[in-house]
Amino acid sequence: MSDEERLAYHRKKSLPIMSELKEWMERELREKRVEPNSSMGKAMAYFQNHYEKLAQFCQVAGAPIDNNVAEQALKAPAMIRKNSYFFKTSNGACVGGIILSVLVSCRLNGGNIWNVITSTMSHFGGHSIDRQLIEK
Repeated sequence: MSDEERLAYHRKKSLPIMSELKEWMERELREKRVEPNSSMGKAMAYFQNHYEKLAQFCQVAGAPIDNNVAEQALKAPAMIRKNSYFFKTSNGACVGGIILSVLVSCRLNGGNIWNVITSTMSHFGGHSIDRQLIEK
C-alpha cells in the first residue's frame, strides 16, 4: 500500500480500536477497577499520557506503526559498550569500538561488511593495521 492508502486503512480500522481502548482504560481507572500504582495502572497511565504520539500512525501518512528501526539502531551502541569491557587496555577498547562502529554503520546502510573488512585489511597491508592503530 502507498502511504496514503495505509493511512486511510489505519484511520478506518485501527483508530476506532485505539479510541475504544483509551476509553476503556479511562473507565477502568476512574471506576477504580485497576489500582493506579500497580503495573497495569502505570501502563494504562502511560498509554493515556502518550496517546497522541502512540496514535500517530493513524494521523500521519508514512508514520511507522512501531519503532523497530530506532530500537535496532540502539542495540549497536549497547553491544559495543558491553563488549568493550573485555579488552585488555583502554586503547584496545577504543580501537575495538571504532571497528565495531564502522561495521555496524556498514550494516545499517546496507553495505557488505566482508568487503569493508577485506578492503581495509588489504589497504593497510594485513597485520600492520594492528600496529598502526595501537601506536596512536
